[in-house]
Amino acid sequence: YYLSKMAHDESMDPVILASETPFYTPADIKYLLNEALRYALFDGRTYMTYRDFQLAQPEHEMGLRAPIKNLTKEDKYRLAAHEAGHAIAIRLYRPNYRIARITIIRQGSAHGHVTSYPAVEEYDYMSTYDHLMNQLRVSVAGKAGEMEYVSEGAQTLGVGGDFANIRAVLFHMANAGMFGPLGANFNGTNYSPEMREAMENTFRQVLEEVRLALRAHREMGEALINLLMEREELLADEVEAFFDQYGLHTPKVQLSSTAEAQSAADRAG
Repeated sequence: YYLSKMAHDESMDPVILASETPFYTPADIKYLLNEALRYALFDGRTYMTYRDFQLAQPEHEMGLRAPIKNLTKEDKYRLAAHEAGHAIAIRLYRPNYRIARITIIRQGSAHGHVTSYPAVEEYDYMSTYDHLMNQLRVSVAGKAGEMEYVSEGAQTLGVGGDFANIRAVLFHMANAGMFGPLGANFNGTNYSPEMREAMENTFRQVLEEVRLALRAHREMGEALINLLMEREELLADEVEAFFDQYGLHTPKVQLSSTAEAQSAADRAG
């Protein structure tokens, strides 16, 4: 509806835009498209492109870009290793996800980030054990990337946001009895010794798994780090082209009806 009222080119695919704006209200969508058009106008165009949309979205969600001008090469490499770890883990452990952005440009409170979305329209009603474990693997991958591609002594405080998510996921899993012992008390802090041990063991397990995976894909990891060092930001098409070289292909965005029809056709074939 809003896209039809604004000048744009064929790269603005409504299905892709919808997949990358989960939980957006109509007002959010209208604002974001207005900001994308602002990017186009600043670039001397009277129509917006998908790239304008991609550049405008993180400003809407996180704040203005604020590149760190005096970042040392060593720190930039560590930051790139962190984000590369997350991106590779998404391709390995969330193959149905599509990466929209990998950046090492500071924005808001984040010095860098990786943004990804399900490629197939879906809603995870139940949060299964396997789904949550893969979520943990992606979350610990930034720390794993620093440890594997720089050194264990080069770990940074940049994992703070990751660990808040890791603790939250571990708590929900423990509270649902996924680690064996009964869940915590209602205040969510009074863990039994068995539960604490199970949570700690699970964290260490997924960290070691991801470190081994990144080690096995070291050539790809170092190539991604060097590419981020050069460009600082990779958008969806560039990310897809990079991983295609290594056989980790990005799924195409599909609506549920389309995906179900294709699945039925595959079964029939």
